Parts: sequence; structure tokens; C-alpha cells
Amino acid sequence: MKELKIKNFTKAVMDIESDYFQIKYSSSAYDAYILGIDTRDVVSFNPLKPKHYKMAIYKVKEDGSDNFTVWLWDMEANVSYPMSIWVDDVSSISNFARFLTQTLKVADRGDFSGEPGNKITLK
Repeated sequence: MKELKIKNFTKAVMDIESDYFQIKYSSSAYDAYILGIDTRDVVSFNPLKPKHYKMAIYKVKEDGSDNFTVWLWDMEANVSYPMSIWVDDVSSISNFARFLTQTLKVADRGDFSGEPGNKITLK
């Protein structure tokens, strides 16, 4: 099993500056990195309402694949979206910021299919 270990990840993500989202908190649990994220669309002509998300990036690959499991929980809609993240997407803060921007915009538009409830589980 390959484990995702990113030096200073929880501190580095707090320094991300974006017009679209803000990292409200970041922590490292035994099996996942946990982020609290608020979106705020300040650059669109037709802005979306602010939303609150919780994201878990699991540190261990589940099925021997080349990517890691991610759950994004829309706290208002109470829907969780399963996805995956490549190591390249977390290899630098700028890559991760791009991943977050793209992922959150798709979630805000409701273009993901999800599962009811909070599917983020921690050990």
C-alpha cells in the first residue's frame, strides 16, 4: 500500500489565496487530510451563492490504483461526492489550488452525482 505523505500540507493549504474559495481549516487525521472550504464567487457576472464544504483526502490507496480517494461533502445540501486525486495534483500548492478551483466549480453547479449524507469517515 502506498501512503500519501505531504510535508507541511496542512499549513501550506492555509496560505492558498483564491478569488473563488477560502480554506477555513486544515488538519491531518490518522488516515486523511481534512479541509473546511467556503466558496465565494466574486469574479462572475452571475455569481453563485456561497457554499460550505468539507473535503477528506485519504492517505492510503484503496485498490492499488494510481490515485487517492477524495470525498467532498456539500454541507448545505448534505450530499457527498466521491472522486480521486492524482499525486501530481497535490505535488505543489499551485496544482492543488487549480484542482480545488475546478472541483468546487463543478460541485457548485451541481454537475457531480453524489450520495446522500456525509460519507467522510475517519479512523
